[in-house]
Amino acid sequence: MKVTFFTAAIAVEIGSISGRGDQISDGLFITTDKDVLKDLLCAQTRDAIGGLELEFLYAAPAIIYSSHDVPDNFSWFEYLNRSMKAVKMFFNVMWLEKDNAANSELGFLSYPSGLTQMTHSNAISVIYSLADGSRSIELFA
Repeated sequence: MKVTFFTAAIAVEIGSISGRGDQISDGLFITTDKDVLKDLLCAQTRDAIGGLELEFLYAAPAIIYSSHDVPDNFSWFEYLNRSMKAVKMFFNVMWLEKDNAANSELGFLSYPSGLTQMTHSNAISVIYSLADGSRSIELFA
């Protein structure tokens, strides 16, 4: 079964990363190409996350996503949390390059289940800031 994880990178400006994007971890990609969302989100997933979240994703500076094959008995909760932790780790690594406050909010996991599409969301409550405590947007090109 194929599962798709996706979240928006916020509070950061990222140079153009077209197509599927750059791999930032095992099977985890970052892209600024919003056409990728069209391939990731079927109609049922778009309906499940709602118009506000969909607009938020399209307006975000970048999308972080993965698509993997998993066994049918996988734990969606563990998979979603592991994916969110990988995103947060990426933001920590970005901090080694440049003082920044890049972050994400909700992460989503979507996969087929019978005749329907299951969609789950979760967030890890971490607020990143610059070393001085501010949260300005930094450019990564």
